[in-house]
Amino acid sequence: MTHPFSFVFYNTENFYDTIDDPKTMDDDFTPNGNRKWTLERFNDKVGKLTKVIGEIVKPDYPDVIGLAEIENKWVMESILDEMNRNGIRRYSFIHYDSPDERGSDVAIIYNTQTFAILESTPILVHLPGIEDRTRDILYIKGKTLNSEILHLFVVHFPSRNSGKEVSERRRYFVASELKNAICKIQDENPNENVLVMGDFNDTPDDNSIDEV
Repeated sequence: MTHPFSFVFYNTENFYDTIDDPKTMDDDFTPNGNRKWTLERFNDKVGKLTKVIGEIVKPDYPDVIGLAEIENKWVMESILDEMNRNGIRRYSFIHYDSPDERGSDVAIIYNTQTFAILESTPILVHLPGIEDRTRDILYIKGKTLNSEILHLFVVHFPSRNSGKEVSERRRYFVASELKNAICKIQDENPNENVLVMGDFNDTPDDNSIDEV
């Protein structure tokens, strides 16, 4: 019997804890910061995201849920704890701290009963000619219930905050790094599946998407 593979991606939008990290620009997301980011507000956000995930898992549990704008593992653990309290107990997660200046990372929640992790690593992206640090590309290799190998990439391309012309070059560069990683896999394992999910901060007609 063939088992379909299902996946979801969700940009959680500034999912920070309430503690100031001196290594990142997260000052706004503290109780005394501009966003007045209290533990109560954090817990409310955890509850709302869990409610969304709870709706997604009906009637079937997705194999992978990709997430963007996650600050750290504690945030992920808080989400998984709330999922467990709501009866969604078959999931685990993968997250790596990236060098992003805002401390905003990508991550996945995966169904441990349907997707076996074989390998995972962050792919560092060094934007040329600038000091700004950006998010990693999260790479995961796993096996589905159909015993098929899946190479999964989770991305969050640079935003447009620096202006379209400047930011477009940055997104194109990240897309090129992603393409290189995909091409290497396809050269070595042409029959294995590749899935890319994420927030590209672009439209299907933009150059970064064409590059991938």
